[in-house]
Amino acid sequence: MCEVEELRRTCDIAGSLLLKSPEQELIDWIKQCTGQNLAIKECQQAFYDYFCFPQSGLFCPPYNHVFSNGLRHGDIWQFPAASFEGGAEEEDFYQKFNFAPSMLNIKLPMVHKHVPGDHFGVELLFISCVLTNENLNTPDTWSILKGFICAHLPGLKGYTHLLGSQTDPYIKVVAECLEECLSGLDYLLSIDS
Repeated sequence: MCEVEELRRTCDIAGSLLLKSPEQELIDWIKQCTGQNLAIKECQQAFYDYFCFPQSGLFCPPYNHVFSNGLRHGDIWQFPAASFEGGAEEEDFYQKFNFAPSMLNIKLPMVHKHVPGDHFGVELLFISCVLTNENLNTPDTWSILKGFICAHLPGLKGYTHLLGSQTDPYIKVVAECLEECLSGLDYLLSIDS
């Protein structure tokens, strides 16, 4: 159960990194864990450039339905526009556990009044929610969760790889956290429950 709690925390942190602009507390934590002394303003700018604004030229869309349909031409990626309905397939899973993305404490710019349900950060926070003790005692939780992971998170591996190839130090830290999260999810899929 300790491994499950650690995975829950990792999913919570990774999901939050994709949904919330970094604050000083996070920058201090990164310094403590990695020894990197990152400037908060630069980290916040990286967050907005990579996760929020397609016009930045650095945007890596954190939406499964967008990233999965991206086209790569050499080192250049082209992504379609995000759909308001993106993530409709996730709704059945979310409803089974009374999870509502609209209730999350998301601090994205005002331009993002709606976050599609297949935002990788939302999906990771959903997994974190499912991994709570009250949900783990519900029949079929493991099979539902494994079904969700297999159906909805394959794009996260490619997305993590893309972020890991970027030069920005804050984005590299996010990619490392996502990689740790993916390792835990792979382990979860490999065990019988």
